[in-house]
Amino acid sequence: MVQGMGDRPHAGKLSESALAKADQIGRRLQAEFREVLALLPAEHRSASAVSRFLQVDRATCQRIVQGACGCEAGPRTLVALPGIEGLRLFLGAAASRVNSGAEALHGALAAVDRFEQFLEDVNLSQRGLRALLDGPEGKTPRLHPPADDAAARETLFLAAANVVGRWSQASVHLSIIRPVPGDASLTDWARARVLAGHQWRMHATPLEIGGTATLRSPNAGPAMSALEPDALQAGSALLPEFCSRPLPSVVAKAAGKRVVHVVDTDSAGGHGPADIVTATRVARPDPHPATLSPPVGEVWALQNIPARRLVFDTFLHRDLAAACVPTIEAHLWMPDVGARHDAARWSTRLPGGPKLTPLSLENVGTTAFAKYPDLVRHVFDELAWPIDEFVGFRCDVVYPVWRGGYVMLFDFASVDD
Repeated sequence: MVQGMGDRPHAGKLSESALAKADQIGRRLQAEFREVLALLPAEHRSASAVSRFLQVDRATCQRIVQGACGCEAGPRTLVALPGIEGLRLFLGAAASRVNSGAEALHGALAAVDRFEQFLEDVNLSQRGLRALLDGPEGKTPRLHPPADDAAARETLFLAAANVVGRWSQASVHLSIIRPVPGDASLTDWARARVLAGHQWRMHATPLEIGGTATLRSPNAGPAMSALEPDALQAGSALLPEFCSRPLPSVVAKAAGKRVVHVVDTDSAGGHGPADIVTATRVARPDPHPATLSPPVGEVWALQNIPARRLVFDTFLHRDLAAACVPTIEAHLWMPDVGARHDAARWSTRLPGGPKLTPLSLENVGTTAFAKYPDLVRHVFDELAWPIDEFVGFRCDVVYPVWRGGYVMLFDFASVDD
């Protein structure tokens, strides 16, 4: 069989395997070109500025900036970006103007080579690919990989709960982020975590609820502090009014970027179900995402404890929300995947994935945790931040992937000029 023959289009549409390859290549191209754009000086990353800096046609630069920063990655990324020649021309110009980043440039060139090979395998031009992706309804066909299959995720949950020895009916993550008043280069944030209906058995793995401020210096002191300023005891991260009784004992351990709360569920008696609710806030402000390279803010929800449901909410101050494009991804959790802000993560991203929806305070309630609306208001009250100045986003997943990392991305790159 000729290589790639099975991927050639039939009856005016791409095969399922070709669509899956297009999806992966699109994600890789977006990640690799985002990394290349981050090599350029910050003032030369908008489309017109890139064109002037690299002396490359503005239309080419516009398509690269928009394809790398302004849309969700997938098969359509292959037709949003310029053609093969334009991509290579751009990379050649970038290589001549930057003094570092050879690995990023090589990675992007390899992704372009893979794109070219894909077009040869399916025997299509980029224009022909666009026509097939548009289809009769003008929409890219929806992929349904295993990560989108709730039954497959349920099987993983049942196996993980059996191995780990503990599980929750729901894992709820809440993050609230705002610019620091008087200093637009910094942001302040707080988090709350709920393990609702948490159960365990004898010989279960210990329970740790951790948090990391990945952008902070490891020598800058503890990354997070108690939400309630008058709480002095080691277990101050607990919010007793939202927890079930009896309360578990908690010991906090802080080490640079990471704070871990070791929860002794056995001290609460029995084997659950129990509601465990903690909250923390960042000890010192973080850089504003727009000042980062690339200019993307990230909020993570690691599923280290098996759960039947994930409710993952982030509230941004309206000034932040108005300046960014939000998306969400799910990744295989590796030791450094959450810390590699400046590196392409296309190779760890799970195919398919979750959905992100707008969230208002009027519909913040969830069957995952009945006290959640009161919890949200409590956190805002403790912070003394005006709740009506914030915009929310939610990811709600039945049977989230165990040991997966769900991440909301808030892209502050300029793509409109």
